[in-house]
Amino acid sequence: MSQHLIKKQNELMLFTLVGLNVNLTFDAHPAIGPKLDPKQRFDTPLQQVFLSVPRKVWEDLLESAQQSQIPSRTHISSAMN
Repeated sequence: MSQHLIKKQNELMLFTLVGLNVNLTFDAHPAIGPKLDPKQRFDTPLQQVFLSVPRKVWEDLLESAQQSQIPSRTHISSAMN
């Protein structure tokens, strides 16, 4: 996360929540990682960066987390029931 130079508290919280709810390694995905590069991102708000990622990428990340047993909120919730 530090490699993305996220400085604003609200963006740090958003990044963390996405990791916990979708996939802990979401930022390593080739459709997301480059968009988080500070040189490419400039001052683009993190929420806008995430909105520019296709829905299919997020769905694939969530599915991947569930299949590989990487904890996510959805996976943890289903395990508790």
